[in-house]
Amino acid sequence: MFPDLTQNVEKSLSKILGSVSHHLHPDIVKYIIESNIGFKEKFQQYSHKELNIHEFFFEGSDCIFPGVRRPVNRETSGSKWKNNIYKDGTILNDNTYPRHIWSFLVNGKPYSSSNWKITGLNSFELAHIFGHKTNETSLEKNSFLKFEENKNPYSLFTSSSNVVLIPKGLTKPTDKMESVKLCYYQRHIDLYGENFFHMTGFKKELVPEWYKDIRWIDPILPTNWNQKIDLLINYREQHLKLKYGGNQSSKAPSKVVKEDIQKNKLMTNGDINHSSTRFFVNENIYQKLIVNSRSNFILKVTPNKGKHPKGIYVIPNRVIVNYIESKRSDYNWVQNKTYNQDGVPKDLKEHFRYY
Repeated sequence: MFPDLTQNVEKSLSKILGSVSHHLHPDIVKYIIESNIGFKEKFQQYSHKELNIHEFFFEGSDCIFPGVRRPVNRETSGSKWKNNIYKDGTILNDNTYPRHIWSFLVNGKPYSSSNWKITGLNSFELAHIFGHKTNETSLEKNSFLKFEENKNPYSLFTSSSNVVLIPKGLTKPTDKMESVKLCYYQRHIDLYGENFFHMTGFKKELVPEWYKDIRWIDPILPTNWNQKIDLLINYREQHLKLKYGGNQSSKAPSKVVKEDIQKNKLMTNGDINHSSTRFFVNENIYQKLIVNSRSNFILKVTPNKGKHPKGIYVIPNRVIVNYIESKRSDYNWVQNKTYNQDGVPKDLKEHFRYY
C-alpha cells in the first residue's frame, strides 16, 4: 500500500551531501600519520598494560588519540564509564575526542562546548564514515575483499580522515543508507587510500554508477594549519600521559610545611591557584589544567557559612583532572560549567589540609 521510494532520492541526496561535507585535507592527514611514527614509542612507555597499541598504531595510521574509543551498550552499565579506563586498557568516551581535531584546526584550542560555539563548529555534526564499533561493521564486511573480524576498528573513532563535518540535520543518510555510505567510502579512498587496520580491497563495483555525478567540496587547507596541528599533537601527548598516569604521582606532596599553608605560598610555577568559600572547580580551571599537565591545583577555602572547613587543597594534576571529568556529565556542569560542594569531597580528602 505504501511503497518505499528511497531509490528515487538516493542520487539527489548523495549529490546534496557531497556539496556540503567537509573532509580533512590529505596534507593534514599525512602530517598526522608521520607524527604517529615517533609518538608510538613514547605512548608505549606509559599506556595501560592491557592495551593493544597495535590496533591504534599501524602503517598509515592517522589516529589522533590512541587508546580512546566509543563503548558498546553493555560497557556503559556502570555509573562512571565516561572518560575512564576500561578493563582492556582503552578510554571510553561518548563523542568529544573526535571534536578536538576540528577545534584545533579552526583556532588552535581543544574542544569545549563554548569553543565549539565560538568557532561556528556548532553548525555541524560529526559523521564517522567507517564503523569504529565492533557491532556496527556489517556493510564494511560486505564491501571489502578482506575483513579481519579478530581486529578491532577502534582507531577509526579518532582517525583524522574518518571524521567528516556535515551541517546539522543532514548526517542520518550517512548512518543508515547503504548507497550513500558507499559513496562516502569511495570518497575516502579517493582522498586517502585504504588506510585501515582491519580491511583491504574495497569493492568498487558496489558504488552506485552515479557517484561520478557528485561534486564534492575540495578539502580546505587553513592558514598556519601545521602550527595548529602541532598544538593538537602536543595536547594529545600531554592529555594521554595524564589519563594513563605517565610518570606523575597520584599522591599529594609528602610534606607540607605549616607556615607555607598559612601564608598560602604553596603555589609553584605553572600551578593553578584559586580561592573560594567551598570546594569549587569550573570549565576555565579544567582547560588550564589539561593544557599544562604539570600544573597542580591549589584551592584555598575560606568559608563565610556552610559546612566546608577552612583550609587548602593541594591536588596533583592527574587527580583533579580525573575528578573533574567524572563530574562533567552532571546536571550542574552541563548547565553552568561548574561543580561545587559544601564539604570536602570524599575522593579528595587526602589532598586537603586544615588551617
